[in-house]
Amino acid sequence: MSSRIALLVLLTAACSREGLPSNGGVLIDASVPQDLLTPDLGPDLACPSETTPCGGACVDVRIDNDNCGGCGQVCPPGSVCSSGTCSCGCQQGLTLCGGGCNCVNLANDASNCGACGTACPAGLFCSGGICACSCPMGFTICGGACNCRNLLDDPSNCGGCGVACGAGRSCQQGRCSGCGCAAGASCCNGACVNLAFDNNDCGACGVQCPAGSVCSNGTCACGCMAGTTNCGQGHGGCLCTNIELDPSNCGACGNVCPAGRPCSGGVCK
Repeated sequence: MSSRIALLVLLTAACSREGLPSNGGVLIDASVPQDLLTPDLGPDLACPSETTPCGGACVDVRIDNDNCGGCGQVCPPGSVCSSGTCSCGCQQGLTLCGGGCNCVNLANDASNCGACGTACPAGLFCSGGICACSCPMGFTICGGACNCRNLLDDPSNCGGCGVACGAGRSCQQGRCSGCGCAAGASCCNGACVNLAFDNNDCGACGVQCPAGSVCSNGTCACGCMAGTTNCGQGHGGCLCTNIELDPSNCGACGNVCPAGRPCSGGVCK
């Protein structure tokens, strides 16, 4: 009897062990992802050499932008992590100027022309790292800063910087023209004249005084001799006569003596 009871106990224990899972009795739901069942080891995560556990991952804090030099130390936008320090990653040909990551081209940046902080004055631009003038098309820099001149019509820089045409002359298509007259004279038809007294250019080029008249202060006027009077109406403006003896202007212009009668002392006889 006792041997039968012992046999039953052994059979029951064997059946119980055959129905248990191999993990020691923990039932696993196959529908749950296995990574959710993996415990977060945190700082105790075993990482390869030269890496550090950060947030459940192994990272290289020497080059990781989100963990630069230590877990959670994020580099600002535009910078990169290098040797555990956040630094600007300027492209080739650019230079870091100012705070943050201000990468500029020193060859053409007007605020940093040739060197950081070297700003070009107003009206100048940066070219080749040098502040230069920005002249309108067709103009050339002559002399001082931003002295933009048109070499085609500038009498002080005619055809080239510093080429002056001189007083009274003009610059046309880069060549000096005119007479180059002294002060007080004007150039008329290639000659220097005084418009105040020139009978052929009285007051302006080409204004000619009538015969018998003269140019005085730029106006045509009769130049009658002493003892004569201008009775030029109807005679081109100038008719100098002695009204004491002229029977056509006896005593006054237009007073005509009767035929055959002479004028004497301004009276018809």
